[in-house]
Amino acid sequence: MNISSLTIRPALPDDVDAIRNLADISVTTLLREFLSEEQMAETDDFNVLDPWLIDDGTYSVVLIDGRIIASGGWSCRRAHTRGPNASDEGAEILDPEHEPARIRAMYTHPDFARRGLGRAILSIAEAGARLAGFRRAELIASGAGERLYSTCGWQVLDRPHITTRSGHTIPVAHMGKQL
Repeated sequence: MNISSLTIRPALPDDVDAIRNLADISVTTLLREFLSEEQMAETDDFNVLDPWLIDDGTYSVVLIDGRIIASGGWSCRRAHTRGPNASDEGAEILDPEHEPARIRAMYTHPDFARRGLGRAILSIAEAGARLAGFRRAELIASGAGERLYSTCGWQVLDRPHITTRSGHTIPVAHMGKQL
């Protein structure tokens, strides 16, 4: 990795297609050791980019030579997830004094996994939420993501399951951290 060509910046609306491609390759590659083939076939149910993240200016991308290789951010909105065609349900702004920020949509290209990019994006997201007045943050972690978050001081709060359109369940970790 040529560090001189590495850039971290806020995501822009023009980045959406590249982020979606990154999310697809990240999820389909990095989650294989944690999910069955049936579960993998339905990861697109929850592998969507929430346009609010970019609109709110809380989503960042890492580029090398102009190519997006990692992304992630945080949300000040009530919804934990929201797809591009979803309603405005969950659009309410959280109260930073009493509610946690949401860390969201963290993806790293498999060719660059475990090189500190996820940790860098997570650090930026945590700092942004802290600067906005949030005292705590929460996230929903996949098996692959839980490793990163645990090493960064996040604690498992509970272990729910996401139910896919076909009724398969996908285990996740609901995690939290004091900021």
